[in-house]
Amino acid sequence: MIIALLTSASFFLFQLVASPDCVDDYVQIFDDASQTWSQKFCGQSKPATVSSGGERLQLKFRSGSGATSTGFEATVLAAR
Repeated sequence: MIIALLTSASFFLFQLVASPDCVDDYVQIFDDASQTWSQKFCGQSKPATVSSGGERLQLKFRSGSGATSTGFEATVLAAR
């Protein structure tokens, strides 16, 4: 699992292993302002561009299945 502190993220390529309820591979975003985690994104359902209402976002990526896929590509702006 990788967690990075971000202020905004835009996803371009998004192709993770699909599974019911995204239990295997997924991306999830935490907004510091609302103190909530987004839904889990997997398969080809990429997140919309997201910006933090606070000082940062957290992007969580989990890869837990034995299957492989292309992955994702995003442009992020990092907090200092």
